[in-house]
Amino acid sequence: MGKYRKQDNEKFMSSKNTYSSTWLNMRESYDSDVRTKKIRKCIKGNDKILDLGSGTGSFLRWCIRNDIFFNEILMIDYDEKLLQKVQSITNKFCKLNNLELKKISPKKFALISKKNSKSISISMKRNNLSSCNKIIKDYDVLNFSAVTDILSKKYFINLFKNIIKNQTIFFNICFNGQIKWNKKNKYDKYIIYHFNQDQETYKGDDLALGHKSIKLINELSKKYDFSINTYDSSWNLHSNTDSKDFHLKYLKTIYKPLLKKDDIDVDILKSWYKEKLSLVEIGKLVTKVGHNDIIIKS
Repeated sequence: MGKYRKQDNEKFMSSKNTYSSTWLNMRESYDSDVRTKKIRKCIKGNDKILDLGSGTGSFLRWCIRNDIFFNEILMIDYDEKLLQKVQSITNKFCKLNNLELKKISPKKFALISKKNSKSISISMKRNNLSSCNKIIKDYDVLNFSAVTDILSKKYFINLFKNIIKNQTIFFNICFNGQIKWNKKNKYDKYIIYHFNQDQETYKGDDLALGHKSIKLINELSKKYDFSINTYDSSWNLHSNTDSKDFHLKYLKTIYKPLLKKDDIDVDILKSWYKEKLSLVEIGKLVTKVGHNDIIIKS
């Protein structure tokens, strides 16, 4: 849900990626809790995984938490700062889980399980996603975590053209455009409309699809006769001590970009935001953020 400036052709998504490592760290546990466990049955021990838009490596850590081991993973992200965080965050994770992260080179590691001696080869590369189409055929599994809403129609069309037989594709934590609150405000629908509209803006040199990406993924899967299964992976954000900070942070991701919209009533936006914050502060608000996980077999 970051904001990207119009930039070079189809970069993922620009040279200024506003996903901060702080935001990604905060949301990792929420993503981990809701991501479908059906993924377990889709990954084999000898698989090679291409993690597109990997960020700081949350998908790798989710796999290990769920005792999913495979042969190797290549993490691709355009933001070098996020890739630089992979080692420190994963190393801390390993120390807490009886694992070893062995550095082979600045961007290559081996993750070793001390319990069963299984290992995963980890590589990282800074690149834009559209430049990766030529290497897609070399991998058994393609993973996209929480990025579908910022990709364009052109990107998806080119992606599906390059998928080969017997590959598995995960689109997980896909924003579906639905946000609901237990405490309703008369302007909720107005705010959601403008937020979804803002998602469909330039995230590179093309328009992002926002929540409409899910519909296109389904259409392209049918076109290529791929099997597709969809699962609910929505967040339920509460207002207790453990989730309060993340809840406030999430509301801010709605508020900040809408402040810059020319066609929104700022007074309504500020009033709406103030009420939501106050409800979180007194422990009364629950926010459901709609997400879907999609598993495709080619």
